[in-house]
Amino acid sequence: MNGMEKKKRRKRKQNISLYALMVFIIVLIAVSILSVTVLFNIAEITVSGSTPYAPEQLITISGLKVGDNLIRTNTKKCEEKIKNTLVYIENVEIKKILPDKAEIVVEACVPYANIACKDGWLLVSAGGRILEKKTTAEQGLPKFRGYDSLISEVGGYVESDDPEKNELINEIADAVSSHGLDGVREIDISDRYNISLDYEGRITIELGTSVDIDYKIGFVQTLIDGKIGSEQEGVITVYNDGSASFREKDDIDRFEKDIEERQNAVTEESATSEEGSETAIMANE
Repeated sequence: MNGMEKKKRRKRKQNISLYALMVFIIVLIAVSILSVTVLFNIAEITVSGSTPYAPEQLITISGLKVGDNLIRTNTKKCEEKIKNTLVYIENVEIKKILPDKAEIVVEACVPYANIACKDGWLLVSAGGRILEKKTTAEQGLPKFRGYDSLISEVGGYVESDDPEKNELINEIADAVSSHGLDGVREIDISDRYNISLDYEGRITIELGTSVDIDYKIGFVQTLIDGKIGSEQEGVITVYNDGSASFREKDDIDRFEKDIEERQNAVTEESATSEEGSETAIMANE
């Protein structure tokens, strides 16, 4: 008798557990259906972060609308619409804030450098996005020559035919900025093993390779501030052992003039010698 009662109790418990599981599944299905139909519909869309665009413009381009279901909304597609349409947006993220709010968080592109191209200059952000294509470079920003970007369309991202140059321009620009070498006007990376900078149009800085670029630029900045006059012109050469030399323009001009005079003298002497040889040959004839 006791055994029969135990079996009945066990069966009742199993039935109750099964019933509870079925109720739970039904409730879960109902909640899921409600969450994508009635519940969690967007009631408010906000914009935050730095942006040159009006919030209404960002919301319209994103495709988000009040009344859309927050759960079913594909935020990645909305983010792509914004970034592909608005050039001056560096990064964008759309946050779902339950129960009924969507927030568009944006980071604006900041002009970072000019990169020489076939038809002029590409104005790019720190992330390498092409913001504008111009005939003249943007004032106050570094100008890079020799990068040779494979991409030049506005809205795209610069990419050099030399992969190592992709990181190099950021390393140089960051070093120039961090060391306060504001007088740098142009940076030539045509040859990665012979990088050169133009400082205020009066000093050429020969950095050599990209090894220890931050240290080299810091050293140059100290040299210019402490050893070179504000009106002096010339060439700074930085060596791989960490040392550097400064040759004034007048000394370089005198040296080049001396070399030219010597070459001319050798040419004249050679011409005179050849003329004498021709004369001697004619006389013998």
